[in-house]
Amino acid sequence: MSSTQIDSLNIRIESTARDATAAIDALIQSFEKLKTAGNFKEIEKSLDKISKATNKGLKDVPKTFEKASKAADKLANSTKKVATNASGMGSALGGAVTGLLQFVGNAMGINSVGDALMQSVQAAMEWEGISARFGEGFGEQADEAYAHVMKLQNALQINDQQFMQYASNFATLGKGMGVPTRAIKDMSIGMTELAYDIYAKNNDFYSLEEALLAVRSAFLGEIEPIRKAGISITEATLKEAAANYGLTMSVEKMTEAQKMQLRYKVMLDQAYASSTVGTYISEINTAEGAYRALGQQIKGLAQTIGGLLLPVVSAVLPYLQALVSLVTMAVRALASFFGISIKSPSWGGGMKELATSAGGATKAVGDTTASLGGAAKAA
Repeated sequence: MSSTQIDSLNIRIESTARDATAAIDALIQSFEKLKTAGNFKEIEKSLDKISKATNKGLKDVPKTFEKASKAADKLANSTKKVATNASGMGSALGGAVTGLLQFVGNAMGINSVGDALMQSVQAAMEWEGISARFGEGFGEQADEAYAHVMKLQNALQINDQQFMQYASNFATLGKGMGVPTRAIKDMSIGMTELAYDIYAKNNDFYSLEEALLAVRSAFLGEIEPIRKAGISITEATLKEAAANYGLTMSVEKMTEAQKMQLRYKVMLDQAYASSTVGTYISEINTAEGAYRALGQQIKGLAQTIGGLLLPVVSAVLPYLQALVSLVTMAVRALASFFGISIKSPSWGGGMKELATSAGGATKAVGDTTASLGGAAKAA
């Protein structure tokens, strides 16, 4: 390498180093500004209040257990039978509490506090997209549909975000297939409610998501998943239902939108006949219903926590993006310094090789066909 090339390389390295240093200084200043920002301070104060309130509550826990312990001692002294069984009762109570805590952890799908926080923030970030799709799917009926969801949320303790996600999915599907606007709201919300009832009624559906996907598949004409709920939407069933409803048009000549509405009507009628409709609300006060409601509430809690942390994450993200860009520049400069070329993907060569292979395969099929023809003649 000549001295001129070395000098040129030194100049490039110094320039890159200066750019990197300036970018790091700018990043540090940005973090300092973020630290002193009013919104950040308010969030920090709010988190501090929550922490103090939590610590205060935790301080009262030992006193509560102490009182409970004294009461248990008095009860144990009043009768030998209670005293004998106290140990077993305590073990059962401890097992129940442990099981409840395990359920809470499993319901949130977490292995650590960090995972829980990330999932909470992700759920909060998804809310904006779900709201937008809900508005697009229901159009002018969005306010009325949202009011209905809120009534269900208050009555059944469902997770409104999850309900809106699937209801908007049904609305978008129906709208895309040409279902009349006046029928979109009732049909989309009705199918979502039906999924909740199917989940509560049938033990073959291990999750609400599975029941929702089964209803969605049936809405699109797939007959198998919904069979586990005792519902049939075969072609023969649809033809029979159309005749019973007094429809003169044959199922074969119906548009996809008309078939969708017919499938919904058939599913709903069969669900009513099997007493599936209304199962979720009728079991809300049972142990199993309360268990389902708790799972829905935990999801709502996670989304609320994520909403609290979302402003902080939104404020920090641009600076993290700048840091990633800076590191990328540094890696590319380092690769250039060592003479390593980071190549862009190339499509031409691979496609030509694929075309050549396909041509060879076609020729091989032709040869095989000719051989089979000769064998047939020989036979």
